[in-house]
Amino acid sequence: MSFLTGTVIGLFIALITFAALADAQELEVPPRSTVVQQNQDQFQIWVQREADMQASRNRMGHIQRCPNGFRAGVGFSTVSADSAIRNCCYWNRPSRERWFHVSRGARGWYAAALYR
Repeated sequence: MSFLTGTVIGLFIALITFAALADAQELEVPPRSTVVQQNQDQFQIWVQREADMQASRNRMGHIQRCPNGFRAGVGFSTVSADSAIRNCCYWNRPSRERWFHVSRGARGWYAAALYR
């Protein structure tokens, strides 16, 4: 993979992540407290860890236990990071909030998503 391709993919993933977080923030009516922000960060860390572990093992599958009250999805693609996200379980179902992360492995892109 060339440097330019890697850079474009990285920017695309950052844009998708920013858009998803912006959508989740728009749905929240009450002002954010410190506790809510810490929980949001924990959920993003959870999906990042899930995707990173899949990529390091070069194997798609659920690794961590899903937090109570959430649904988790995993996806994989050899085509693009966006395809990996769209291949996640429950991706097309409505949800109030969603967090996701994509990690690049030796065989392709591994995605993890968390829905509430």
